[in-house]
Amino acid sequence: MKVTASKEAIEYLKNYLKDKEKSAVRFQLCEVCCGTASLQIVYDNEKEDDDLFELEGIKFVANREFAFLLGNINIVRTEHGVDIKKNYDY
Repeated sequence: MKVTASKEAIEYLKNYLKDKEKSAVRFQLCEVCCGTASLQIVYDNEKEDDDLFELEGIKFVANREFAFLLGNINIVRTEHGVDIKKNYDY
């Protein structure tokens, strides 16, 4: 798992997480259908069975059981917070 993020997304996440009980950005499976999986971002704490990637002091985590499938993830700032930029280049 490798995470990249826009400058605006990094700023948003740092500000959001600084006063929260949650210390990490978690990628979790949201839906699996027709051979593809959808991810969602939730705020959580790191767990023993997680893979961890740190970027500019922000912890990004995913359960080790599927983290190896994630590949490269790009986080972008949106009007409602942050989201995973969809990339269909295979």
